[in-house]
Amino acid sequence: EYAVSRFPGARDTTLIRHIATGGAPGAALEVQTERPAGAHRSTHYFINQSFEHDTASAGAITAIDMHIDVYTAFEPAINFSRNGVSFLVMQGGSTYWYNSPLTTVPDRYLTASESDLEAEDFVRVIDFATRSVDPNSHPDFASGTLWFGFADGWTSTGTVAHTVTRRFDNFGVAITSVPEPATAWLLPIGLAALL
Repeated sequence: EYAVSRFPGARDTTLIRHIATGGAPGAALEVQTERPAGAHRSTHYFINQSFEHDTASAGAITAIDMHIDVYTAFEPAINFSRNGVSFLVMQGGSTYWYNSPLTTVPDRYLTASESDLEAEDFVRVIDFATRSVDPNSHPDFASGTLWFGFADGWTSTGTVAHTVTRRFDNFGVAITSVPEPATAWLLPIGLAALL
């Protein structure tokens, strides 16, 4: 159910798979990256093709709430200079993101959660590999069809070869739209049922 775009470091080896256990709880999506010594940057983009909102039939979006549970493990321990999850909106062939900072606590699930996001909070991704964006370009929450997802990205300065394991579970999107007075959840279920 996910469209995946991978931009690993030049010397990285990445495995993306569904695991039956190790989620929060149950199954999860796992991204495991092996890296040689040195500074690295990797980004992976996941758009859930069933998380769709058509403004013509469901109304214009006034706000979005998004959340996901993220697990991080390192072997061996490394310097981890950037961590976080970006929530994604795809519309008209463009991808937009909102960065949600996330403190790294090894071997534990943490929740990235953002509420009341508006179109202006999302900026268009210009180059996926370098993570460059256009801060003046935003999705249109009043027309067209939108899809939702998340991006996993990190930068490490490890001086030794290492493995980074990230797991994702319970990705959910809540949309407040007009003329609908209530918030409707788009499939607020774990990734296990989606893969």
